[in-house]
Amino acid sequence: MKMLSPTRIGQKINHLLEAKAGNLRKNYFVFHVNPAVEISLMAVLLTCFLLLNLTTASIFPSAWQDEVMFVDPAVNLYLGKGFTSSAWPTISRNELWAGYPPLYPFLLSLWMRFFGFSLAAVRSLNYILITGAAAVLWIAVIRLGLVTSARGRFVLITLLLSGYGISFCYRSARPDCLAIFLITIAIFSYSIQVSYIRRICLTCLSILLLLTGLYLVIYVLVAGCLGIIYLKKSFFKEFLCLVIGLFIGAVILYSFYSFHDSWTSFITSVDYEKSNLEQSLFKNKVPYDPSLIAAISLIIGAFVYYLRKKGPCSNSKISFGVVASIFIPGLFYALGKFPTYYGWMLYLPLIICLSSVLLDGKKIGLRSLFTLVFVCLVGLPLFLTASSLSMNGKNYEAMELLAERTVKSEDWAYCNFGSYFVVKKRADEVFLPSHLPALSDSDRDRISVLFIQPDGLKKAKAALGGQWYDSGEGMKPRRNAALNFGPLALDEYNLRVFRRTQKASL
Repeated sequence: MKMLSPTRIGQKINHLLEAKAGNLRKNYFVFHVNPAVEISLMAVLLTCFLLLNLTTASIFPSAWQDEVMFVDPAVNLYLGKGFTSSAWPTISRNELWAGYPPLYPFLLSLWMRFFGFSLAAVRSLNYILITGAAAVLWIAVIRLGLVTSARGRFVLITLLLSGYGISFCYRSARPDCLAIFLITIAIFSYSIQVSYIRRICLTCLSILLLLTGLYLVIYVLVAGCLGIIYLKKSFFKEFLCLVIGLFIGAVILYSFYSFHDSWTSFITSVDYEKSNLEQSLFKNKVPYDPSLIAAISLIIGAFVYYLRKKGPCSNSKISFGVVASIFIPGLFYALGKFPTYYGWMLYLPLIICLSSVLLDGKKIGLRSLFTLVFVCLVGLPLFLTASSLSMNGKNYEAMELLAERTVKSEDWAYCNFGSYFVVKKRADEVFLPSHLPALSDSDRDRISVLFIQPDGLKKAKAALGGQWYDSGEGMKPRRNAALNFGPLALDEYNLRVFRRTQKASL
């Protein structure tokens, strides 16, 4: 068996991707940096990034629907209530949760056994995952020779950590960061010199990806097909391993839910989400991500430049970025949706291409430089700056104090998504608006406290029945309308606490 070193594999990839880029290499220049210095600077960057997120976990965003729905089964498992949830529309509180592939909730439950249950503790898992993904990607592009200058690698990691859509992913407790982490490990695995170890790793990662999210099946297949197109026969066996892994993952998923008599519930949950998408023409179907749009604009601009100056297909990395920009979002949109939290699937390969092509040379154009700066600034820096300026509208600590005064340990509570974490820590049971279609009559009758926005009382009374009175407790922070956009427009902490005076009639 012929064994290739990581450097040799990287050279082979570059040769295949840039077979016609001879003119580009005439002015090729690599910034040589002492490896120890680069490692130290990268460690400082990742440490500062991690500390920044840990200390600002409650500032942005407010807890929102998807986040709470993925956290709830993990919290119940951690609290000893079983793998159940009262946040999903097709699954009752007493059923085994089968709303989604279970890997992320299982991992989150294990995480809470070490760090407890709080907003910061739950979100810190994604901070660790994205930091790990950045470190793995940095090592992978070095081993594969995809980004050969230290400057390019620093920009790559900065783009990864600060992009708009990807920042929204890791600032929320959704499974996307686990998927990003696994994908970066897959990129790293391709640099392993022993072929059978490399293929075993890719197979195992493919299994884990399916158990993380069904949408990743499409992504793996599309990425694999693009790999075959650009890397030819050298990638075929690796692609076959990815397909085998997806098949094994599907068998594991089916076996797990079938063993617990929950496969029908899982299919029902998938069908429910699909039917909701079909009822809306645009909602949640396209990404609201200026970083992604800017990256696409850059790659298209670079493609046009090389097409005019160097000839067709003069740089295959750029053409790869253009093709990915068309097929990845196009296919997902055709199948149902490509929301902001899916944008990382295109953003990740684009920033690798951009860092390699635009920053591995000695010079970079001002327009390209400004665009890259824009990509960075409209993500995490914008979110944290705007959220800090609107702190009078999102006082998480005040909401915790309100819950401490008004929610009792024996209460069965109904709350909005933004207040989930503070109510869940104190009430015996917590129900969310998304669970109303699956709420049983007995559970509806036992709900004793509402922790909601004032304008939500009418809807809550219609759904829960009974008579309710205002406890006199609540909070009404001022609202900064100028900063109320995009993810920053998520639920404000404008809350009132209501208690039941009469049970609902059956």
